[in-house]
Amino acid sequence: MPIKGEIATNGTHYRFGEFRFDSKYSGQSGAALLVFEKGKPGLIYLGYYRLDLDDFKGPVHPVIRGKAVFFPFREVEILGDKPAFGISFENGPPPEAVPGSIIKFER
Repeated sequence: MPIKGEIATNGTHYRFGEFRFDSKYSGQSGAALLVFEKGKPGLIYLGYYRLDLDDFKGPVHPVIRGKAVFFPFREVEILGDKPAFGISFENGPPPEAVPGSIIKFER
């Protein structure tokens, strides 16, 4: 499912999509943020971040805010604050979604 909008940084335009999969055979499921570069021939696939795009109420749909893809998780509250998760594309796709995290950019 495409994410509305794009991020333009350093002369490069990035587009994004949500990908979800469920395997009836293995019982495994998962989700990913797909990353594309907008080029002359069309969209060029760059890679993905494998993420859990669900919170306690179901699917969370990422949105673009400035130069980041933002994940509005609704039901997590820590000390009265509902934290958000975002991946900044200020300098292109970062190698990790959050520095030191296990969410890596894979091709």
